[in-house]
Amino acid sequence: MTMYIINNMTVHDPEEYRRYVKDFMPVFERFGGKVLAVQNSPQAIEGTWPFDRTVLLSFPTREAALAWANSADYKAIAVHRHAGTVSNVVFLDELPPLSPAAASPGAAASPAPTPFPGKNVVRCTSLEQGPEGKTLVLNGVIESGIVAAGMLLYIRFNFSMGMSLRILDVRLHAGSVSLVLDCEDEDGPDFVEGMNLVGDRLEVIVDDDGKSGDR
Repeated sequence: MTMYIINNMTVHDPEEYRRYVKDFMPVFERFGGKVLAVQNSPQAIEGTWPFDRTVLLSFPTREAALAWANSADYKAIAVHRHAGTVSNVVFLDELPPLSPAAASPGAAASPAPTPFPGKNVVRCTSLEQGPEGKTLVLNGVIESGIVAAGMLLYIRFNFSMGMSLRILDVRLHAGSVSLVLDCEDEDGPDFVEGMNLVGDRLEVIVDDDGKSGDR
């Protein structure tokens, strides 16, 4: 990739610098170098610019730039630049090209597709019995949608049966959530607690009549 060189210099011996400039181009071009810009006393649009002269160069590759800078022919004329100026030189690598996805307009704004479109889904990581057996606390991660107190957590037993437990409280943590579930009106909290729900993805639903029960 293209290598850029910037030299911000202060000239204190113009005659020595002219000797450098006189022999510069033949050696420079031999290594594929190009002069992109040269400006005496460039205008600073922010801050201060304490240099007399700024030069912007390029080479097709970093290797070509280093070969030029380290060549015997260049070092022979560089002594005049060293004698006539105080130089501040940097090498800048060209940025790699953007991937097609990143370069396309609006790519960054495109949301990642959700694995459960239109559903509120919580993945269970652990389940605990609440005080006096009246509640269950399900710890997990919200994978899509929203979860709020008053909604129902649907636990499927098989393809045709399941149980809905009302969410009494939602406790948000860094990267996770705890749902306090009402088991007081259900016959099977012990059965639910005994199920291996860890890793299961459970749907959270809205009950229009405000009652918990089978779905």
